[in-house]
Amino acid sequence: MIIRASTRLVRRCRSTQASIPMVASVLRALEFVLVDKSSSESRAKAGKDMTSKLSEKNAPQFLVFAEGQTSDGRQVLAFKDGAFRLGHTVQPVAVRYRRSSYDPTNDPSNMVWHFIRATFDLHHGMDVEFLDVTSKDVDESPSDFAGRVRTSIAECLQVPLSNHSHDDQRLQRRCRKLYKRPPSDLAWAMPETRTCKLLLGLDLDGCTDAAKVYLASDLDVADVDAYRKALDVSEADAAALWASRSEGAALAYRECLVAAALGRCAS
Repeated sequence: MIIRASTRLVRRCRSTQASIPMVASVLRALEFVLVDKSSSESRAKAGKDMTSKLSEKNAPQFLVFAEGQTSDGRQVLAFKDGAFRLGHTVQPVAVRYRRSSYDPTNDPSNMVWHFIRATFDLHHGMDVEFLDVTSKDVDESPSDFAGRVRTSIAECLQVPLSNHSHDDQRLQRRCRKLYKRPPSDLAWAMPETRTCKLLLGLDLDGCTDAAKVYLASDLDVADVDAYRKALDVSEADAAALWASRSEGAALAYRECLVAAALGRCAS
């Protein structure tokens, strides 16, 4: 996605990428705006930096990867709406990757090795299609604006929309670190964090705290009293949640998420 201004491009990327040897100099030379996604102060500063650059005469275009990562191309992930909060006209861009022997869409734990390995492939082919320029409607929220742009890209690529987001992988990485010996399967730690935010009011940190409760609990809850103690909720809330469970079922992470949301409402 490109925020329109002129023909010169300025990009936005994660500040952690600036720690990769040689990459930092390249990022600065290309005028990247660095942002630490875990810091609200850094996100706010990145927004101000983008606004400042866009207000300049002959301002550059901003190239923004609104998914937050390169997905596998089978669906369009949920967009971050930070860039859409600026209110500028955008030009959606649909990208189709032609895979080589190495899949660059993996989310590596070692970015240095990921960078080095990718450079050993002879080529990384892609098809890029520029879609119609889109402007924000007067009464349209940033998230709705982002959703409209996302839909246009999905229709061009002929793939479905997904409620999964980049934060889902960030949550799974955090959960993996909670284990001394992480299991190979962490499917339980892949809720739709975007849905958790919309329905439960839980951000990434809230989902992480719920995961800590889940891993610290005895998953075999024999009765409603043990269930209430595990989730740390009121007797009324525990009774309501207990009544909706399947008999003999183990404690589930989604129940810890609901309990965290109830605790947030009560505080």
